[in-house]
Amino acid sequence: MDLIIDFISQNPIQIIAAIITFLWVYFEIKASMWMFPIGVILPLIWIFLSWQSRFYGNIIVNAYYLITTIIGWVMWVRHPKQSEDGGIKTLDMKVLLWSLLAISIVSVPVYGMLSDCFGWFGLAPDQTSSLPWADTISTLISFVGMVWLALKIKEQWLCWFIANILSAIVFFHANDPVSGFIFLVNVVLSIVGYLQWIKFQKEEQKALKNNY
Repeated sequence: MDLIIDFISQNPIQIIAAIITFLWVYFEIKASMWMFPIGVILPLIWIFLSWQSRFYGNIIVNAYYLITTIIGWVMWVRHPKQSEDGGIKTLDMKVLLWSLLAISIVSVPVYGMLSDCFGWFGLAPDQTSSLPWADTISTLISFVGMVWLALKIKEQWLCWFIANILSAIVFFHANDPVSGFIFLVNVVLSIVGYLQWIKFQKEEQKALKNNY
């Protein structure tokens, strides 16, 4: 019990971040608009933690999450779930190709930034990513996943599936098994979320047919 109390007292903000992360995933699985206000709070916490730890790249990532979450929130408000335009969508080839093109274009500079960007800014070398290749792929796929989420494309869960696996690898590599375990849980939740959104999409399509 003392070990648990000590762990909580030493990592209060990290524990809060973990709880909010799981809440965000829960509401995303439910395709609930509540994921957006929670999704605004979550990156703010990680920005604070990243600033304290001098994880400057992670600040940029979470700033992106914050912006796209706000955009997604506005889009969901304008196109409620009950409407045809606002319903869950299936990824089409055009969106996939544009996403792959964007990843291809920015992957090299992003990798260069994560592997040596802090040297560019005169910061300590140990502040660079511990596993740049996994960090790069995970970051770019997460960006795509946030855009697909804003568009309510169900395949966004596949982005999180890959990103969570890579994130777990990075954390285990960095000797942070607690965070690695959290992301392994998120891997399972991303599968659950994908299956649930498939179910929601079928229900929406069935409801639309019954209305005609």
